[in-house]
Amino acid sequence: LKLLTDNDFIKWNINKTNYSYQHEIKDSALRSKFLETTFIFDYVWYGEFSVDESQFETLEKSMNKFGNMVSNEK
Repeated sequence: LKLLTDNDFIKWNINKTNYSYQHEIKDSALRSKFLETTFIFDYVWYGEFSVDESQFETLEKSMNKFGNMVSNEK
């Protein structure tokens, strides 16, 4: 969220949800990757699912790709 805010894709607010933020992201590819990234986070964090090393590496690549998209889109 910080990267998205810093790069003017969203306006951060403590009361907003990921659902709210997705509507602010105009670029469809970036929005799609945002939804994928938040799904992964929610699944692991709130679902309390364990992630092994192999899964972590795959998820890390996905998260890094999103971060790179945000940084390079501007």
